[in-house]
Amino acid sequence: MSLQLRSVSASFGMTTILHSLDLELSLGECMVILGSSGSGKSTLLRVLMGIQKPSGGEIILDACRIDQLPPDKRDVAMMFQHHALFPHLDVLNNLKFGLRMKKVPLKEQFQRIDEIVEMCHIGAFLDRKPHQLSGGQQQRIAMARALVMRPSLLLLDEPFSSLDSGLRIQLREEVRQLQRNLRMTCLYVTHDQDDAMILADRVAILERGRLIETGTPEQMYVTPRTAFTASFLGQAKLFHIDVNKDDASVGILPWGHSSS
Repeated sequence: MSLQLRSVSASFGMTTILHSLDLELSLGECMVILGSSGSGKSTLLRVLMGIQKPSGGEIILDACRIDQLPPDKRDVAMMFQHHALFPHLDVLNNLKFGLRMKKVPLKEQFQRIDEIVEMCHIGAFLDRKPHQLSGGQQQRIAMARALVMRPSLLLLDEPFSSLDSGLRIQLREEVRQLQRNLRMTCLYVTHDQDDAMILADRVAILERGRLIETGTPEQMYVTPRTAFTASFLGQAKLFHIDVNKDDASVGILPWGHSSS
């Protein structure tokens, strides 16, 4: 098991944002946390990064408890909604920055950078500053900067939400392919159902700081266990009925089954 959350909670002042979350990700799995605005998605990422301390619970990454460690001691990288590149550095030095901070040997730095430059198709941009790049190019560099660290866990905070639909689809597919090729454990948060259905090995629905349910994209769409999930993922037709449990003539069957 790559990542485990055991009863993880988080608060802001007297308000509880995350309520005792239990979650497990396998090595190389891509899980999408899907939720509306205010559901606690960004708080969860901040807790995993170490930017915000949990108010309770444990976070285990590759058999090591990390919830008490500072951000720089966790083997976690993040791709932000806004690229967060260093504006005064060119692309090459943006890629080098984290490797230098981790004191990666110089020879290995260049090996990693050469590899990720080829994988992300960014060789033409290495001498450019972020302001000389388009929005899509900036996010591609941000993706490369996260991947070059070879983290045990990659976090993505709706990194393509500000891009036009065609570019968003292209980069989404590239991220998925890179994640599979590198067998990197990935947690992607979004409010976009298309992202969840396309990117995820499994989807987890988060609402008001609580995990509603988890499952594969197909399971969540075809056989959701809750009315909230059905409504959130599609145009669900829900019928509210009163059932007398003592009425022997009334029974509840799984969807698609017949009483005959």
